[in-house]
Amino acid sequence: MLPPTAQPQNSTSGNRTARGLRRKLKRVRRRIVYFLVRALFVMLGALPVEAALALGRFAGSLAHLLALRPRRLAKDQLSRRLALSPNAATALAKRSFQTTGESIAELAVAEYLRAHTKTGAQGNVLDPLIGFPDGAKRQLEATLAEDHGAIVVTGHIGNWELLAQRVASEGYDVATLARSHPNPFIGEWLVSRRERAGVETIDRKDPKAARKILAAIRRKAILGILIDQDTSVRSTFVPFFGELAKTPTAAAELALKRRIPVLVAYSARSTKGREVRVRRVPLDGLPDDFDQAVIALTAKLTAMLEEAIREDPAAWVWYHDRWRSRPDPVEKLIERGATNSTSRG
Repeated sequence: MLPPTAQPQNSTSGNRTARGLRRKLKRVRRRIVYFLVRALFVMLGALPVEAALALGRFAGSLAHLLALRPRRLAKDQLSRRLALSPNAATALAKRSFQTTGESIAELAVAEYLRAHTKTGAQGNVLDPLIGFPDGAKRQLEATLAEDHGAIVVTGHIGNWELLAQRVASEGYDVATLARSHPNPFIGEWLVSRRERAGVETIDRKDPKAARKILAAIRRKAILGILIDQDTSVRSTFVPFFGELAKTPTAAAELALKRRIPVLVAYSARSTKGREVRVRRVPLDGLPDDFDQAVIALTAKLTAMLEEAIREDPAAWVWYHDRWRSRPDPVEKLIERGATNSTSRG
């Protein structure tokens, strides 16, 4: 009889070595991507604004051409949510990619402007990229005058990063609740860039996130929260472009628990480029039950973001799989009940 031929230790050791090698290669790839992104930012930032935007649009067009799955997803979601023809959906999907490219270029130019604009220069350093109309400033000032800070709800509409930087550039205390970037090198760089622009980043997965959020609330800061993506955080299902979509509830929960005023803000295209738009969110007419009120307020905020997206559909990230999560029948009844009670109120 032949002896058994098992070699578990060697096999396990080999697998461990292979996993270690894959981790090292992944780290090298991420570092290479990081350096390429940094180099791209330096190049874009040194260009005149219009040239940088044109290059950003070209990069977006290239991404639309090469990113097959996101391109199909964007076209499909546009066709279903806006009832567009195939040709119209394709054109708008491409424009959505181009908008993202423009946003990246704007951020590069913003960093260059901050670094090279002389101290004491007239106007805001970001004025060439994004304006802050008097009406929007008055709305923000009136809200902050209530002395409770503010929760500013936004979405991936236009240039949401530049929006936060523009508000902070006026001297406001701004913090944003965000996901960490999958590439840690890029993630650390993005956080440092925001800090240089006066924007604090609170990582959702940071064990100290709750403490940092409370600190921002106590110092009556502006806390920015994006709620327009399907992510692995506490969420509920509310209507978005005619279908229930999984939507984060953090903004509504904080506003109702802490009695903090809520604004919806986003960056929009105007005749002079981008501009900040701000709307106060009324908190009356919500259900008495806290959980139902959270659902109803989340639905109201989402409806306001949808309205902003409909103003300029190409400004939103249609290549994000927004409706991938589906509610079970019980959730549908609960959420529809809460949103219906709000609409009646």
